[in-house]
Amino acid sequence: MKGHLKKNRTSDTVDLKMQNMIFKLIDSDPRGRSMSLYGLYQQYDGQESLADLLTNKNDINQGFGYEYERIIDN
Repeated sequence: MKGHLKKNRTSDTVDLKMQNMIFKLIDSDPRGRSMSLYGLYQQYDGQESLADLLTNKNDINQGFGYEYERIIDN
């Protein structure tokens, strides 16, 4: 997503670029076992000029998850 906003009265501007990638992979077995993998990547890059204050932003967020399930026999 990319956006740009400018207020002519105050000369405030916001210019940003945002990227998101999310994935989920599930592998299951008829015997009651399953495994899942999760992943996340987010990037935010932009610049704000508000009330004579200039702010550059460059943020990255990454995450990973793993899940394993198995039926326990009694």
